[in-house]
Amino acid sequence: MDIGYLIDKSARITWKYKFLWLFGILASCTGSFNVPSAPYSGFEGYIDPNNPEAIPPALQQYLGWLENTDPEQMTAIFFGLMCLGFILQFVFLFIRSAGHAGLIQGIYQAEMDVVTQSFGSVFQTSKGFTTRIAGLSLVVFLAACVVFFVGFCSFIAVVGSFGGAKAGSGMEPGLIMLVICLMCVIYLFAGLLTMILTQAQAAIVIENVGISEGWRRGSQVFKSNLGAYLLLGFALVVAGLVITVVIGGIFVGISMAALGSPSTPSINPFTIWQDETLYKMLGYSLILWPFILLFQGIVMTYIRSLWTLAYIRNRPQDGEVIPEPGPELLPESA
Repeated sequence: MDIGYLIDKSARITWKYKFLWLFGILASCTGSFNVPSAPYSGFEGYIDPNNPEAIPPALQQYLGWLENTDPEQMTAIFFGLMCLGFILQFVFLFIRSAGHAGLIQGIYQAEMDVVTQSFGSVFQTSKGFTTRIAGLSLVVFLAACVVFFVGFCSFIAVVGSFGGAKAGSGMEPGLIMLVICLMCVIYLFAGLLTMILTQAQAAIVIENVGISEGWRRGSQVFKSNLGAYLLLGFALVVAGLVITVVIGGIFVGISMAALGSPSTPSINPFTIWQDETLYKMLGYSLILWPFILLFQGIVMTYIRSLWTLAYIRNRPQDGEVIPEPGPELLPESA
């Protein structure tokens, strides 16, 4: 796999087909409003537990509502909020899946030199793959949760086997190393799973196959080019860290300049609506939000271009992955 070609061609596709940025924005949609902001020192020191009068009236009213609310009603409210959260996550899952399907379809058409492309035409040809990509993502997520749960239980069992090591027993360094190794394994596992998932999603859209067949083809292409994919993934991780540090530093610098003070401000949470810092931060967030959204769309388009082109370049030339041996392919016994 020619990684240099992938990097160059992905950049040219990202810049030439700017309507793909819209799909990139959809694909990076997480349902949260994340805007870098200046750090604050916290809310400590504003409530004196020995002085109830220090508690603001609004907070006293809220605490009184909690005390007077029936526990069954609180339970119903809690589960209602949980259900609402799950519903919203499913909604954003389909939004992200529509974005990924549109990106893959648009990038594939660009690689095939289809010049008459637009957001509407790509969306029409890719919307049929949204459900399959969402289903694949959900299955992989649930499987990863099961693996993580089993690994976590195993870790607890191993820690428990130490017999509750006390401080000074000399076993703390071993536990710390165990935690570090576990975190490294989880990070590596998540990275490998993500790379296979990108190839499986590309297989579903490009080859027009189902979830299980897409996963099989994507994992087969990944395994046959393991070294190149690991190198590409490592390069993306390093580049992502550098971009995060640079962009984060720029945003923090802008926020500090907007606040007009190089020091870390301290905000009273009970008089925050009377603090002009709040309105400065709201204005700063509203100004930066479109730029952050656009930046996320461009980055997502470029990353998806890399993985989609990698699948296109590494799949068999006839577009078909060699099937697994089945009974009909095995030689007849004499």
